[in-house]
Amino acid sequence: MSGSPALLLFGGRGSERIGAFTEKFVPLMSIFYIAAPLWVIAVHRDQVSPAFGLIFRSAFGIRAAAGGVAARRGPPAQRSNCLERPPN
Repeated sequence: MSGSPALLLFGGRGSERIGAFTEKFVPLMSIFYIAAPLWVIAVHRDQVSPAFGLIFRSAFGIRAAAGGVAARRGPPAQRSNCLERPPN
């Protein structure tokens, strides 16, 4: 199984073929990765405003604040010291 990639890379012009393929494919892939979410947002544009409202209500509500306090005060945070500031 691992012989076929080695044969492709080291058996002649494999790396040139991979380079020729990726120089054409990567720009198309990046265009797709940008266009696809924009298309989804455009199709569901009537739900964009309510979605942002839900995000901000959920992020800045009392439950989010309580969750932050619980995460900061709970034993896992104290054991790992992941929230401590580094010494100066």
